[in-house]
Parts: sequence; structure tokens; C-alpha cells
Amino acid sequence: MATCERGGPAEPAASLEAGAGMLDSRLDGRPQFASKLELILSLVGYAVGLGNVWRFPYLCYTYGGGAFLIPYICALAFLGLPLFVLELGLGQMLRKGCVGVWEELGLPRLRGVGFAATITTYLVSLYYNVILTWTVYYLGRTLLAIVHGGVLPWDDEL
Repeated sequence: MATCERGGPAEPAASLEAGAGMLDSRLDGRPQFASKLELILSLVGYAVGLGNVWRFPYLCYTYGGGAFLIPYICALAFLGLPLFVLELGLGQMLRKGCVGVWEELGLPRLRGVGFAATITTYLVSLYYNVILTWTVYYLGRTLLAIVHGGVLPWDDEL
């Protein structure tokens, strides 16, 4: 029989009811993913954004892909992936947010790192939502122009 970190027997996963969502709530009332597949899909959605699909190939083509890929892969291997795994591992292991994890580790002076991560996430989401809004706007204008035979927004003809 499995035991939880508090010493008692581990509770079985709560059953998902209709409309209850994809997350289970165990032990401390915090939501958990019901399966590893949900966690992986969530992480892929978090890590792969519009820039990876749209902007990055354009920049590689414009500025010489091979020369740009060498520092990109180095930065990814030595900075990006280790920090991503560290953040993911600490968050999963300690079940705390980016500020509370430092207090749990006994390093309360590093709470500023958590606050900086939160502020950075907020600022990135501001401009990212604007870019996504432009994308949806121009997609809608393009589809309307195709259906109604109108002028595309980027055409020089008026």
C-alpha cells in the first residue's frame, strides 16, 4: 500500500465526474493532472508557441540558418533546458509556486527570483496576446476577402 508524505495511506485518485475537468484534487486540495499524457500535452503547449512555428524559421532563413543555429542550440542546451527541467522538477516535487518554492528550500532571500519570473510571465503575456489578436484579425479579414471577393488587407490595391 502506498503512503503519502504525511505518513498515512495514500488516497486513491478522485474519480472524474462529468464537467469536473481534467484535473484531480488530492491530499492538499491542489489540482493534479489525471495522467502523465495530460502533463506532457500541457508542457508542450507551454513550451511551443507561435514564435517557434512562425517567426523562428523566418529568422533562420533571413539571417543564415546554419550560423544562427549553433549559438541557439548551445543556449538551449546549457541554459534553456536545464532551467526548464529545474523549474518543472522543483514545482512538481515541492508542489509550490515560483515564490513559495524558495521558502520551502530554506532560501527566502531568493523569493525575488520567483517574483521576477511572475512579472516576466505577465509582461510576455501582454505582448503575446496582442500578437495573437493580430493573427486572428488578419485571418478573419483574409477569410472574409476570399469569401466575398474583396481586397486582402496587405494588397496595394484600394
